[in-house]
Amino acid sequence: MVVSPELELARQLIRLQSTPESRNQLQVAELLADRLDAAGFDTTLLTYGDHHGNVVARWGRPDIPAVCLSGHLDTVTVVEDDWSQDPFGADVVGTRLYGRGAADMKSGVAAIVRAAEMYVAASRPDGPPIVLVLTAEEEVGSLGAAVAAAEPGLLPDSRVLLISEPTSNQPVLGHRGAVWLDLVARGRSCHASTPELGDNAIEKLMDGLRVLSEWCAANPTEHKILGPRTLNIGRLDGGVLRNIVPDHAMAQLDFRTPSQEEQATLSDALAELLKDRVTVEPVLSLPPVYTEPTDPVVHLFREAARDHVDLTDEPAVARFFTDASVLTARLGMVPTVICGPGSPDQAHVVDEWCDTAEIEAATAIYLNMLHKLAASPG
Repeated sequence: MVVSPELELARQLIRLQSTPESRNQLQVAELLADRLDAAGFDTTLLTYGDHHGNVVARWGRPDIPAVCLSGHLDTVTVVEDDWSQDPFGADVVGTRLYGRGAADMKSGVAAIVRAAEMYVAASRPDGPPIVLVLTAEEEVGSLGAAVAAAEPGLLPDSRVLLISEPTSNQPVLGHRGAVWLDLVARGRSCHASTPELGDNAIEKLMDGLRVLSEWCAANPTEHKILGPRTLNIGRLDGGVLRNIVPDHAMAQLDFRTPSQEEQATLSDALAELLKDRVTVEPVLSLPPVYTEPTDPVVHLFREAARDHVDLTDEPAVARFFTDASVLTARLGMVPTVICGPGSPDQAHVVDEWCDTAEIEAATAIYLNMLHKLAASPG
């Protein structure tokens, strides 16, 4: 089997564990920082916490806005007993590359890095600039992107943002935002045989969830392309034993919001709605991202992809959120396209895989896109 440079890099990245519980996530960032530095980029490794790092690598003229390509370096966790393949072996079986991160999204990172290297090798030193923003902790709420965005002077002016999340190489134009909230009910414990002497926190939480469900049904929001607001009650916790009235209960909520305005106001609105029942504790708020299909960048990107993938008739949107929720606004509300190798259905699953041909196609799409953007007016 002939192994392309981008496939070899993807395998190398998969073999470096970067799950939330691993202690060597920084090694992924260090590997890529060294590689991009050797390719001629002006590279910054921004470390934070005990073992996290972002890479920002720029090449080209510093006085004009850059094309920004971004991907995250972390993955979700692994329960190895469920896998038939070694989740960190990066084995290729037939045309499939297996491993945690094969789809989400180390193959996409390998493709943008390889495309950037080839673009630099074929361009003038004073050519149109590009910047790579490779982030930590996207899977737990785009924390690395937020650290990078808050660092003064780190992210340069940009004209376009590409996020290399798995979309089967279909260019997609955005996604809903995410609002994560905890509902917390507090009561008073006592013996279960005399519940009237206590205050049952689980009952208060259930009442709050009922009111919330009725409010959601009566106050829907929807975007013509991004779709409706959704709510998932992801976790419930409360009580100690069946014969003790619980004094504490908690529900973890995940809203996906199509509206910028609602994303900014939802937490306060629910706090007011539920104030006599539970406390609303904000955890995460990431805005939606959307680029109109008529934007010239969308047309250019679809032209760049046309020779490498059967395009859908109309550009789609992603069902997951990405670091674009942080980076698009930080870069000046730039046109944003999400496009990368691997099926979105493979994200976070057992025996995760990506078709090797898609990794090579993504590299070609990104390189084609960079050259087309270089040739187009800023």
